[in-house]
Amino acid sequence: MYPPRQLISLLVLALFFCGTGSLFAQSDGKMPQSIFIKLINTTEKLELNHATQFAHVDLPEKYRNTFLSYIKDTAATEIPALTSQIYYSWQLRGGQVINGDVYWKDSTGYVVFKIDHKKYVNSFTKEGIVQLKSIFKL
Repeated sequence: MYPPRQLISLLVLALFFCGTGSLFAQSDGKMPQSIFIKLINTTEKLELNHATQFAHVDLPEKYRNTFLSYIKDTAATEIPALTSQIYYSWQLRGGQVINGDVYWKDSTGYVVFKIDHKKYVNSFTKEGIVQLKSIFKL
C-alpha cells in the first residue's frame, strides 16, 4: 500500500495524463466514405487556397476528380511541427462548406478535415504535393 502522500501524487499524475488527451485534438481516423461521396456528388465549387499569399485557384469542374484523387481513403498520422500552406475549400449544394488543410514534408502528405466537431486525417499523394507546389510556385 502506498503512503497517502504518494497516493495523492499518483492520482494527480493519472488525472493529468488522462486529461491531456482533451487538450490536443485527437483524430477520428480517416474521413468516412459517405462524406467523401458527398464531396464528389454535391460539389458546386472547389477552390485551392494559399493561406498566406491570399492566392486561390477556382478549379474547373473537369479537374475536380483529379484533385480529389490526391486524397486517399487511408488514415494518416499528423506531424505536429508542420504548418499548412494550402487548403481545399468545397462549397456543396445546400451551402455547406468543407475545408481540408494540406500538410506535407518531403514526400509524405496528409489532409486534415474538421467536420461536425470531428477531425479526420487522410493521406495525400506525392503527385498532389507536386501539383500544389507547381500551382502556387512553392
